[in-house]
Amino acid sequence: MKIVVVEDEIRSREGIVHLLKRLNPSYYVVGEAGNGRSGLELIKKQQPDLVITDIKMPLMDGLSMLRAVRECGMCTKAIILSAFADFAYAKQAISFGVFEYLLKPVSVGELIESLQKIEAITGNTKTAARDSSISPLIRRVCDFLEAPGGILFSLAEISQRLKVTPEYLGAQFYREMGCHFNLYSKNKRIAYAKLLLKNTDEKVNGISVLCGYQDAKYFSQLFKKEVGVLPVEYRRRDDP
Repeated sequence: MKIVVVEDEIRSREGIVHLLKRLNPSYYVVGEAGNGRSGLELIKKQQPDLVITDIKMPLMDGLSMLRAVRECGMCTKAIILSAFADFAYAKQAISFGVFEYLLKPVSVGELIESLQKIEAITGNTKTAARDSSISPLIRRVCDFLEAPGGILFSLAEISQRLKVTPEYLGAQFYREMGCHFNLYSKNKRIAYAKLLLKNTDEKVNGISVLCGYQDAKYFSQLFKKEVGVLPVEYRRRDDP
């Protein structure tokens, strides 16, 4: 998995890069930058699978950088490491394709969990087509899912809007993205649920609905299966 790290704090950046290399030899750090502007140019050049970035940085902040990445039509995944537990940031982050919003200081366990989820989505595919270009059709699917409320769309609903069959779209999505649509969508929903649990006081029932699950019991069971703990336990887990 090709990774770019963008962080203005040198020690923090070097620590992340060192940790990634130690965790898994398949985590290939293709570049690092100390501000959003340099990070954007690096991302355009390297076309990474994943960007790990801070928010508050000189010249260009992390969210502005990710917005620019999205406007270029790239579907690169992103993990934000931030010292700010601000839901406004979290909501913006979701719309720019951020997979995880982790609060500093980030535990190694949290980072490993996030990386494993992203690996499941990217499928560690080595196809040049996936790394260099994504078809306009699949790019539009990514745009649907990454827009506010987009995780609520099913494959059938997106297919209807794009005027193609679900079977064709599902097969094309798997071919280009390296994972099935349902897995990709589920992981985005779980990531959004984690953001809401950590950054809002919304009840689990409400979060369940916001993430596209009308049955709160099913949502809680699914969350535990994916994360290892129930939503209420996840909310309390790192609290003082």
